[in-house]
Amino acid sequence: MFANEGLVKTFIAGGSISEYRIVKFGTDDRIALQATAALEKFAGVAGLPKGTSAVTGDSIDVIKSGVANILYGGAVTVGDFLTSDDEGRAVVAADGDSLIGVAQITGIEGDLGAVQIQFGTHYIAAVGP
Repeated sequence: MFANEGLVKTFIAGGSISEYRIVKFGTDDRIALQATAALEKFAGVAGLPKGTSAVTGDSIDVIKSGVANILYGGAVTVGDFLTSDDEGRAVVAADGDSLIGVAQITGIEGDLGAVQIQFGTHYIAAVGP
């Protein structure tokens, strides 16, 4: 769709992972788990072929840079900072959330969107004196 992937690394699935989902680091090196919250340590986006998923022990590609296709979990506007919902879908980040990156296209829940991967923490500076 919109992908222009950069760095991709192979991980081992530490549980069930669906296509186009945000993944987090597992408890051991090179283990990936589907993200379940906005405050996790994200490893990247699952690079699984359309219509597939991974189960414990499967090798999976994790997209760590560039633009990745991603499933939206709510209304997203191009330029929004994105984090994970409880299903590893991309949603708009709030103050203090971990970031997977910046939305590259506008969409709604269930849409296949795109994210420019940019890890970090969303921070909104206080306004006022």
